[in-house]
Amino acid sequence: MLPPPQVPPKPEQWEYCEIAWNHNPGFFKTSWWFWAQAVGSRGTYEAARHDGGSLPGSGWGFNPDLFLPDGSHVDHVNARDEVVRKLIRDGWEPAPQSGQYWWSFRFRRRVK
Repeated sequence: MLPPPQVPPKPEQWEYCEIAWNHNPGFFKTSWWFWAQAVGSRGTYEAARHDGGSLPGSGWGFNPDLFLPDGSHVDHVNARDEVVRKLIRDGWEPAPQSGQYWWSFRFRRRVK
């Protein structure tokens, strides 16, 4: 009698995300935040977010499009770290490589 056929193991499937920074410029104030954009079996979605605060708006002569978060500024680092903590709580693990910017950490999570 032949042995039963072996079913090959199902390959691991992962979803991935990367922390990004965004802002919403306004006349009186500009809001900014860090968020994790994920890609997985559900398509593209926001896996985590932390609102960082606000900056002056364009009405004050400030050009928010020239602003980028500063890795030496404690509020910017803390906002990014809040996104990291949320991702880890939700089962994400750091991926081997990071993105282009100091805040662009990448994560992965097994699809269940």
